[in-house]
Amino acid sequence: MTLALSLLLAVASGRAAPPPGEVPVAVFGPAEGLPGAQVRALALGESGELFVGTESGLARFDGRRFTAIDVPGSHQQGAERPFFTSLLEVDGTLLGQTLGSVLVASPAPQLLAERVADDVNSAITRAPDGRVLLASDVGLFAWRPGEAALSPLVDAEVVAASGLGDSLPRFRAVHAEAEGVWLGSVEGLWRLEEGRLEHRDPRPVRSFLQSERHGLIVGREDGLYALSDLESRLGGDCFTTDLAARADGRVVAACGGGMLLEERDGSWTLLHQEHGLAGDIVTRVVVDRDDIVWAGTLDQGLMRLADLDLRLLTVAQGLTSPHITDLVADGGDLVVTTHRATSRVHADGTVALEDFPEGFDPEDLLRWRRTDEGVFILANMRGVWRLRGEEVVQLTHGEELFGHLLATPQGAVWHAQETRLARVWPPDGPALTAAGTYFGVAWVTDEGEVLVPHQGGVSRLVGDRLEELAPPPPGCEVQRTAEHAGVLYGACANQLFRWQGAAWAPVDVGPFEVKFLRPALGGLYLGDVDALIRVAPEPARLDVSTGLPRVSFLPAHSPVGHGEWLAAATSVGVLFVRPERLDRPWRAPAVHIREVRAGDRDVTGSLDLRSDDDDLRLALGTDSLAGADLLRFRFRLDDGDWSEPFSDDRLQLAGLSRSGHTLQVQARLASGPWSAEPAVLAFAVPPRWYERRSVRLLGLGLVALVLVVIYRERTRRLEEQVRHLREAEEFRSIFGRFVTPEVAEEALSGRLSTAGAEAEVTVLFADVRGFTSLTERLPPDRLVRLLNRWYALTIAEIEAEGGVVNKLLGDAVVAIFGAPRHQPDHADRALRAARGLLRALAEASDDLEAEFGEAVRSGVGLNSGVVIAGPIGAPSRSEYTVIGEAVNVAARVEALTRTVSADLLITEATRARLGEALREDPDLRDLGAHALKGVSQPVRVWGLRWDEA
Repeated sequence: MTLALSLLLAVASGRAAPPPGEVPVAVFGPAEGLPGAQVRALALGESGELFVGTESGLARFDGRRFTAIDVPGSHQQGAERPFFTSLLEVDGTLLGQTLGSVLVASPAPQLLAERVADDVNSAITRAPDGRVLLASDVGLFAWRPGEAALSPLVDAEVVAASGLGDSLPRFRAVHAEAEGVWLGSVEGLWRLEEGRLEHRDPRPVRSFLQSERHGLIVGREDGLYALSDLESRLGGDCFTTDLAARADGRVVAACGGGMLLEERDGSWTLLHQEHGLAGDIVTRVVVDRDDIVWAGTLDQGLMRLADLDLRLLTVAQGLTSPHITDLVADGGDLVVTTHRATSRVHADGTVALEDFPEGFDPEDLLRWRRTDEGVFILANMRGVWRLRGEEVVQLTHGEELFGHLLATPQGAVWHAQETRLARVWPPDGPALTAAGTYFGVAWVTDEGEVLVPHQGGVSRLVGDRLEELAPPPPGCEVQRTAEHAGVLYGACANQLFRWQGAAWAPVDVGPFEVKFLRPALGGLYLGDVDALIRVAPEPARLDVSTGLPRVSFLPAHSPVGHGEWLAAATSVGVLFVRPERLDRPWRAPAVHIREVRAGDRDVTGSLDLRSDDDDLRLALGTDSLAGADLLRFRFRLDDGDWSEPFSDDRLQLAGLSRSGHTLQVQARLASGPWSAEPAVLAFAVPPRWYERRSVRLLGLGLVALVLVVIYRERTRRLEEQVRHLREAEEFRSIFGRFVTPEVAEEALSGRLSTAGAEAEVTVLFADVRGFTSLTERLPPDRLVRLLNRWYALTIAEIEAEGGVVNKLLGDAVVAIFGAPRHQPDHADRALRAARGLLRALAEASDDLEAEFGEAVRSGVGLNSGVVIAGPIGAPSRSEYTVIGEAVNVAARVEALTRTVSADLLITEATRARLGEALREDPDLRDLGAHALKGVSQPVRVWGLRWDEA
């Protein structure tokens, strides 16, 4: 009863205020491309993007990057760039006010008015009749989309005609209704009806918001008020600068001292820098269609408050240490024990240290419990202690301290140790043992029963004795137990079971490594290392991919109910989560293709492709501003299979056949649904002139003739050069710099065939993943250094296995095993070289990412077969190479690694030539047969991902 009453009190009192702690905040400023750090204007675009106006210009933000928008018009005297004060997009037209002008920023730039405005506060809104109203310190104006100028609604003449003197109010807020317009200014609240202006209240007004719960809200310099009652403040003390509404109607206010949030119970919370805000002076606020709050600051740029249903209490908010050892609900408070001290989180959100009597050292605290009789039972690194008033008594000593304190509603406190269960309060309690050794976490149910998991199963404490409740699950040693809705659950290291009265049944909640299993606030929760999993009543998971901060959960008797929030111990502090956060419905974002490039040409509009445009690069976008860690994309080409989800908003289509194609792209937020309507791009790559049948037949004959001539001429020149260079001592080293050592040796010895010969070889193709996007982000000198590092790693592994580096093609390497020197084990050598270069790249990945700011990965393809090997080229220059279908298949297999999400692919032909040890390598998975461009029959491939090998 005591525990249940404490939980009830915690829920009731916890509604007074949300828990303390930081909210997840991301900051975007000049470093990310924002033109200036002082955000004075925000507008949510109809396509989901955010328009941000600063003291130095205007930019469009898509959740990942800023794109500057050039605007026309004059600027404030002495300013080089426009200072934006308000923005609004209506029917695809972006309208803005600056210090100096009113303009249309996009899609077609247009200057509407040139006026010198001295106040940085202005407002734009849309009236019910479709007009746009603009309020500033020089009056109120109206504009309709398509018009070339503004129409004054309130100017000095209107003020004078309304009997208000000749002083024009300095407007900075406007709200339009069908019957009239409300205006806010430094001078107070105004009403405009039928061309007549009335002064309704003298107190300064800064913003308006139409609210479902409160009606029209008036934001003033001392807080928020409902228009129906301007004498009673709705919100807390807030120098209001802007207002917005969340999806459920709750109000968010930008304040001169932070952000004011309306809670579900109608209370208000003021967030400031101690809660993670980038600055305390917030100028503007909007809520996007994913219910993410965006706020402009006076000097820190743009803030994203992605999730207001999370709080993270750290040392910055009053914890004595991030090393949490215990969490306990005590009335309406949450008691947080760290290895240094015990803190009490009160229902009003304040954090205070717990006082202990003289004679007890709180250092190295482990557990904290209180009985109904006002007795505190604590455990630290020296033993278990009883505190009553100023009395301090040590109940056990250090050798018995490891375990858990269990306070039952009957007033008893038990100490669950490694091999026994001992009652430490009331004094002189029994010590109990059971079959097996205690190694799990004992706990107390709401009914006061103590459940103890151990090697022999699960026991229940009845009075002062233990009785077996359930045997151990098959192949499992229970580490955590819990009861929910009358059902017993048991968790092993990474398995969860439910006791069904006579046997254990497995429960599938996805992968986990158990940290805690505990009921709280009507649900049963399991803690993974980096995920919070709800087991019952309905399974749900909160992890990094669905918005959880990057924390690790600790097994410190978590979670605990604190008001309407769950409190769990993590590696950095206490994480508070609203339980309904786990059920957050993610919408399906609309996806679009922002840009299409063929080579260096932008073909976004016309898609006028050339015959050599077989490599397209696309930029993807959505109508969501959620961070890149929550967005996923996938695509399919020509109604093929969907690709694996990826987070990069860049897509490259390489090796396109010269025909018509249809590309489909979808996006999703976290674990939500994919886009209902995929973005579709239809295009065609025209054939080259020489791909016509007649031209091909003629060309084949000419090529054969030319090859014969080239072979003969090249051989003649090579023999002449070799004869001359043999006279010099340094010939071998000089020649070896331009051809591989193997080819040089064969040429010098006279064994190199000048006419070409058939040879069975294994061909290796490798390239840098995402190289095209790297060329866009890295300057030339860093790009060359990166390539040289990659080539050095790759070539060293190939040559170590006796391979011949045949070509360096930009970011790709082509190598041959089995020619010009015969190598019976060429397939084994090629596979060892491929795995070696992937291993070398993985070992150097941290250094590469640190030096170049980019993660570097490679794709490798292997194929074996008979090729023609020999010197090929022009009379003036030739090279030793191989030609044949085996080479083409190897190139296509390497390109296939991007589609099947593998780092290494080998063909069936290569696998058949492997020695038994390598052929039966369990890391190589059969990925089935795939159709390759230019290959008549599907090719079966085996592959591996290096991070899984």
